[in-house]
Amino acid sequence: MSFFNRLLDFGDREQVRTYVYRICVGLEQIEKATSISDIKGLSIALRKEIQDMIMVATKLTGESINSLDVKVNGCKMPFLRFIDKLEYESAKIVAKGGCSII
Repeated sequence: MSFFNRLLDFGDREQVRTYVYRICVGLEQIEKATSISDIKGLSIALRKEIQDMIMVATKLTGESINSLDVKVNGCKMPFLRFIDKLEYESAKIVAKGGCSII
């Protein structure tokens, strides 16, 4: 990826990383939630955050998305692997009685 493209994408890349952090916090809150109404409410809010993150991510170039690493629970992870993880987490949330987050 060229240096110029990285400069153009910098703000959007950082915004995606911020959304990932907030989504991880939301996933932790859902794990700790006990009532179904809390789980449903949190999952609806989390779905909105994920939609917003995807809207920002669509502005990035393909090269930028492929090279984007995000921090999940303190560990670096490729962005596309994080999206796969969200699909898995969504299935767990639905099993707990919440709404799909993807």
